[in-house]
Amino acid sequence: MTKITEYLVEATSFTSDDFLDISKKVPVTPETPNGYQSQKIRPNVIAGVKGAIGIANSNGEYTYYAKIQDAIDAAIANDVIVLFADITETANVGVHVDKNLIFNFNGYTYTLDSPGTADAFYWDVADLITNIKFIGDGKIIRLNGSDSISNSRAIGASGGAVVFSSAFEVRNDTGCVSTGMGSVENGVFYHNSATLGFIASYIYSSKFFGSGAGSVRISLSGDNIYSYNSWGIGLSYEKVLTNSIGISAGDSGISHYGFGLGHVLSGCKGYSSVLYGIECLRDVVNCFGYSDASDGIHCVGYTNIINSVGYSAVNYGGYLSGQAKNSSFYSLAGAGVGAVNINIVNCVIETEYNNAAGHGIQAFGGSVIAEVCNTKIKVANSGAYCLTGFAGSCKISNNSFEGSTTPIDPTITNSITNSQDSQGNLIY
Repeated sequence: MTKITEYLVEATSFTSDDFLDISKKVPVTPETPNGYQSQKIRPNVIAGVKGAIGIANSNGEYTYYAKIQDAIDAAIANDVIVLFADITETANVGVHVDKNLIFNFNGYTYTLDSPGTADAFYWDVADLITNIKFIGDGKIIRLNGSDSISNSRAIGASGGAVVFSSAFEVRNDTGCVSTGMGSVENGVFYHNSATLGFIASYIYSSKFFGSGAGSVRISLSGDNIYSYNSWGIGLSYEKVLTNSIGISAGDSGISHYGFGLGHVLSGCKGYSSVLYGIECLRDVVNCFGYSDASDGIHCVGYTNIINSVGYSAVNYGGYLSGQAKNSSFYSLAGAGVGAVNINIVNCVIETEYNNAAGHGIQAFGGSVIAEVCNTKIKVANSGAYCLTGFAGSCKISNNSFEGSTTPIDPTITNSITNSQDSQGNLIY
């Protein structure tokens, strides 16, 4: 992650001439294609009054404050607090938000630069926060604190729905960026935590970047998340993660630990250079998992892998249990699928591992593969099996085997009989 090197001006170093009127039309030029000079708010300046923060009345006239905390204390619920300058706080004190408010950062930055344990912004359970907005594409930065999930965060929250403008940035260069938000929408978050970089119950349309070993942890559900972290996206007591991307250089791209019904990954992509592309204990639907170091998709539990793709450069395209349907698994240097008690239907399984151990489907742990039907299995070495790893019966029908002299291990018996009923159906 790029080190933060910007130096911020003091709160009193601005003048009214620094502010441009959003409504001021200028000639259309290549520099101003829309005919507007700036999106920054220009306050209705009162002569002789200065302050980095303002709250406007119904006439658009601002009352100014030197500190954000002063503005919050003076505000009523749902007021809009506007920044008119970059602000740096060096004392070990956080901004306490005790009511529902809208913070318009107006393109500016608030930085807490302190070796203490204060959060840059925080609210407690007793504050009963339900809705907070951070807009205006500004930044909240926490510098030189400790690495903790209970203090020294950029935002320390206790519940509430928090909405950010899409390019609003929240950063912590030495630890966790935020924990405790009820739900998070939009925003870009940067952390440098060795434990957890970000924790929330619900996350929607947000981006996360981490330079430490911490992950983004979601306790309930998320949608449209992009995470480039050492530990990708981790879900603990989750139900659903959809349309999200997890990229990891320290663990799995996406880790989903829920066993319950309705726990699902859908439309997600997981990439890892050290562990699994996707790791899941329940359902994987319309997903893609890739790994440079282990299994593309690793699912051991009550899993359903449907319409998904697992790809590995070194190990199994998929290490699977439960059932796999309408999915594809590829390996460059291992068996196509490692299997633990699974049914495989309408799949494509291929390995390019030119070795007698480069099997198509390899069962493990004394498990039995109950069914392999309507599946294409291709191996690179003629001495490898398309199906192996257990001694017992398996329902095997309508498959395509390629590259193997003996596709089915002789220890496996096909339990499908050749008899048909009066309608021509095979009797299982």
